[in-house]
Amino acid sequence: MQKMILSHSQSLHLTASLKEAISLLQLSNYELFEKVSSLSQTNPFIHFSALSHALRYKSFSLDEEKEYKDPREESLVSYLKSELLISKLAPDIQKIASNLIEHCDEKGFFDPAEFFSLPSHIQHLINLWLKKLDPIGLGSRSIYECLLWQIDEKIFQFPQLHAVRLVLEKMQQGKGFSTLSKNDLESVKQILNEYECHFYFYPASCFSSTYHRTEMSEWIDLVAIWDREKERFLVRRHKDYKWELQVESWPENLSKKHSLRKMYQEAVNLEKMIAIRNNSLQKTVQILCDYQKEFLLYGFDYLKPMILKDLHEKVGLHESTLCRLLDKKTILTKNGLILIKNMLSRPIKSLVNNAKSQKSVHQMILHYLMSENLTEPYSDDKITKMLRAQGIDIARRTVSKYREDLGFLSSHKRKKFQENSYV
Repeated sequence: MQKMILSHSQSLHLTASLKEAISLLQLSNYELFEKVSSLSQTNPFIHFSALSHALRYKSFSLDEEKEYKDPREESLVSYLKSELLISKLAPDIQKIASNLIEHCDEKGFFDPAEFFSLPSHIQHLINLWLKKLDPIGLGSRSIYECLLWQIDEKIFQFPQLHAVRLVLEKMQQGKGFSTLSKNDLESVKQILNEYECHFYFYPASCFSSTYHRTEMSEWIDLVAIWDREKERFLVRRHKDYKWELQVESWPENLSKKHSLRKMYQEAVNLEKMIAIRNNSLQKTVQILCDYQKEFLLYGFDYLKPMILKDLHEKVGLHESTLCRLLDKKTILTKNGLILIKNMLSRPIKSLVNNAKSQKSVHQMILHYLMSENLTEPYSDDKITKMLRAQGIDIARRTVSKYREDLGFLSSHKRKKFQENSYV
């Protein structure tokens, strides 16, 4: 005798409109632009218009840069002074830095003689502040130093640039801070062209594009603008890449049962979903920017630990929704263009104060490695002790992993690498 078995199961079935809403969440600004532009060609109810065209990043050749004269010299000085006002430099050092800014040349370089006449500790503090400005290299004293600063900024993302840094240092041996020769510049340019990132020789040549630092500015989703009165960052859409979606109203002479009704409803739903997507993104990133204000002002050293669960408690959206919403989204800040997800980081236990973020510890290790004596490089054990002295509870194996993530060899291999002068 056959037995009949009844089984129950649960499954989640998403409606077409819900699937569309989820897919829109994951799209970047440019991808959404392309999607709506394509739909406007097939749906008569969607009126799509670009309010302004995205500005393309202008790259300069060596000859163009050599003859470049900054048409906004006064605003460059004004920009530097405004950044100086919100810096953490002591008032007396701000006064010294202000004097250096007054003598900044048209290429964006400070006067080397004036800068190097200052005490070494003041040079160090001013350099730390300058390296947080955008574009990187403003206030440097030569092309050589401008390139080094750019490499130091990108080496976290492109560890192989460490070899390029050694090439530059070898070229500059015995030359002090004098500019690189024409042949050296051509050689450096050929080396840097192998990497998928932009380098420039004169920082002022990029100043007019301070808010357009990528080769395709349409990939910028949001911009964080500093409000001096409220002392907070305001999150806004990128001003040079705005567009509007308008839905035509349903014609009165057509019946609601007309075959075009489905297209009209799709257009209405699309408009609502895009509005929800934009509002949710701006609200979420605004909360994130308020929490990470010090990071946006001063860089990765000040990044606070925060994970999706913490953001969920502040915003009210589910973690999976937040993950989709922030995926591939970018924001333009004082420290350049960053992925919004990079503002999230897991905590590392601290022995004294609040927990540190993983990314800020990465940055600390990078600082140690970049400032080490190459004849006696720091071992992982030494770096662990240095971090513990800063109150960070971290294991040696974790330091080893972070060092490898940064693209650095072990201390023994780094020392051997230096001794052989191998590049």
